[in-house]
Amino acid sequence: MVNPILTTKRPPFFLRRCLNLYVDGFRNMSRTSRILWIIILLKLVIMFGVLRLFFFPNVIKSVGKDKEKQVDFVVEELTRNEYKSGEIPLWYDKHPSEDKDTNNSGTKR
Repeated sequence: MVNPILTTKRPPFFLRRCLNLYVDGFRNMSRTSRILWIIILLKLVIMFGVLRLFFFPNVIKSVGKDKEKQVDFVVEELTRNEYKSGEIPLWYDKHPSEDKDTNNSGTKR
């Protein structure tokens, strides 16, 4: 007697079913929809692949190939306090000492 559990066909693997879902959906699309999806995919490849090379340089590798130097660089950048040296960030519109010399109307005394 043949065991029915061993002879039954297993359902396809989960990832295989997901892939079949998308492939089947792409096959059944109209020509216009397929062209639009190809344009979207090309734009994503250009945005994340090509433009990344030009606008996001790898700053960590420019420090050196030594992992210890790279780690030190990252720690220094994350814990850097720009106000210790007295530097004022570019987005700050006025120097803190100017606050003392102004009244409520914003004009100097």
